[in-house]
Order: sequence, then structure tokens, then C-alpha cells
Amino acid sequence: MLHQILTFQDLVAPLDRRVFLRDYYRKRHLHLPGGARRFDAVFGWDALNRLLASPTLWDYPALHLARNGEAIPQDVYCYRGKSRDRTPVNRPDIPKVRALLSHNASMVLGFAEYLTPEFSSITRTLETVLGGETTAAVFHSYRDVQGYPVHYDIQNVFALQFAGEKVWRIYENRYPNAAAVKGADPSDRPQGEHGQRKGALLDEVLLTPGDVLYLPHGQYHEALSVTDASLHVSFGVIHDVVTYFLTQLIEDLAQDPFYREHLPHFDDVDGQQQFLHAAGARLKGFFDSPEMADQFRDYLKTKAFERDWQFQLPDTRSPKRYRVCWNRGRFRETGVGTVFDIDNRSVSLQRPAAPILSWLQHRDYFLADELTKLGHDLPASAVEDALSVLETGGVIQSMGA
Repeated sequence: MLHQILTFQDLVAPLDRRVFLRDYYRKRHLHLPGGARRFDAVFGWDALNRLLASPTLWDYPALHLARNGEAIPQDVYCYRGKSRDRTPVNRPDIPKVRALLSHNASMVLGFAEYLTPEFSSITRTLETVLGGETTAAVFHSYRDVQGYPVHYDIQNVFALQFAGEKVWRIYENRYPNAAAVKGADPSDRPQGEHGQRKGALLDEVLLTPGDVLYLPHGQYHEALSVTDASLHVSFGVIHDVVTYFLTQLIEDLAQDPFYREHLPHFDDVDGQQQFLHAAGARLKGFFDSPEMADQFRDYLKTKAFERDWQFQLPDTRSPKRYRVCWNRGRFRETGVGTVFDIDNRSVSLQRPAAPILSWLQHRDYFLADELTKLGHDLPASAVEDALSVLETGGVIQSMGA
């Protein structure tokens, strides 16, 4: 059974999800206050301690420490150990980590997006709705000791506060189209440059348990715990950029003999101009083709969904996965049940499958098998018929096997 612990609407509440996508996503930061118990079912101190009690999960840099705005060198708290496949890695020395934490070091657990069922669910939600690969990192810090200095991220960040309080200072400037390419990744820039480029203070936000802070990629910011201990998780959505896609195309272009031709001699100016015109025309035809449009869309879907493995062992068949296309239309309640309005028409289901539409308006993704377990005694044939109507009507879309 695939469980969606938080929908996208849950994450951006009290704002409407469509308003968030239209007015904020990739545009400007947003503080979303929530009740103190909002994320109790997701994560907390007990869950953090359970993760740390699985030592084979952690090597450097999956677990790393920082203090006073600087990363603590790994040789201060790591020893040379073995990974799960017995290759050499630097492993955290637990007594040394404890000692550094007792002196208010900040701790980060990276690559956490699939470490718990709850993190997996939020990761799937963000990847399904936003279409970008999602990462997660757990941040544990102490009062008035800054872990990391002002910086920007290449991700669109959703910071969920689980315990304690943290002040985030958000600055007016953004690094243009920040990405993991040489020169645009924050690690490629000297720290002094970040301080110079951040601009004036734009906003200061206090995150308390149950709050969410959204930061668009490239936004300069820094954070500081103002309680004895703070715990938050940052989920980061990374969108592919043009250079990533072009790199993927190089192998395809090489199958065309034109792109294996020798380049003209450096003295052959006319030949160089002819080549550039011919190459430009060839590339335009390549990009304008219907096949390229299909390949481009498949590429984007694959990048968003390629990591979402689902097993239902001992059944070895691939489960059918779907996304709910609420962004294309609107659910509406009528006297006879829920309908989905899309493109000046309404999609509905006949009984006994009619309750499926009501259930779908509270999901971003689902497995087909979930529909047989809704408590309505739906036979498999009714589920298949309902899925066909919904997919044809544009309410849902297959995410592949």
C-alpha cells in the first residue's frame, strides 16, 4: 500500500495550492505558519535518534558537522572504516560527534529523501507535483551558534520545522538561475562573494514547530536557532536546466552522420560560415520535429519519476502508478457526487465507482490497487473501467511502471 502522508495542499496550507504555484513557486519566498502538532506523524526527536542508531547509513558526507559558520573538517570526527560493500569510507566516530554536539556544533544528515516512509511520501509528492528531482536533509542545531553562513541553494527549498525555533534571514538578491553547473553552484563561489552579493535584508522569519518556509532557488539566506535545540528538514526540488538536456542529446546527435563530419580548416572562412549555417538549420529541424517534442516530454517525466520504485512482493508485477492532474481543472461537488471540470466539460463516474473522484481530490498520486481497498467493494473490472474513464478524461495520468 502506497501512503501519502502529506499532500501538496497540506504542505502549502493555508494557501491554495494553485495560488502557490502561480504566485510563489520559483518566484519569491513564503512563510506558511502551522499548528505545533502539524508534523507529529512525519518526524521528530525519536525518529532522528532511530536514524542515528543505524550506523551503516552514515559516512561522510552523508553526516557532517559545522560550527560558527564553517564546516568542521571531517578528520576531526571521522575514522577510516568500511562501507556496506566493504570499501573504505570515512565514518563518524560517535564519541567525537557527541563531544562536538555538546559544544553546540550543528549536524546535517544528507541524502535523507528516502530514508523513512514519511520522507519518501513527501519526496514523491514534490516530485509528482513540481516535476523535479527532490532531495532532503535533516538539520539539528543549537541556540545562537550558526552552522552555515549566508549562501544560496540550487534547489527550491521547503523547510519544515519539527522542534525548537529558528530565525531565517532572507536577503533581497538571488543568484540568477542557480544550478549545479560550473560557476553557478554556490560551492564554486568564495564565501566572501556570497556576503557581498546577498543585498539588503528582505525579511526575517521565525519558524516554529509546524511551520514551512519556501525559498526559491538562488535566494540568499542564513538561519540561526534561537532555542536550546532546533530540528528541521529541508526538502529541495532541483529542476533540470538546458545544459543538462543538451548533454543528454549528444549521443543521439552522434547517430546522424552530419555531426561526425570533420570541421573546416581554420583558414577556410567560407567553409566555416557554410558549416555554421548548415549546423544551425540541422539543429532547428531536429528540435522542431514531433519526435523531439515527444522525447523532450519523456525526458522530463523520467527525471521526475525515475527514482520512485514501488514493490508489492511477493507479487512481482509492476504496480500501476498515477498522478492526479488537479492543476488542469477543478473538482466540484454536485447533488449526485464529485465531478472534475476540465476544458469546458465535466468528468464523472457512475456508481459503484463514483466515490473514487471524491477520494482523488485529496491525493497527488496513487497506485491502482489502492482503489480496490477504499471500502466500497469495487471489483477489479470496475476499477479498470474507472481508470480508463479518468485517464481518457485527463483527470489522472500514468506515471509508468
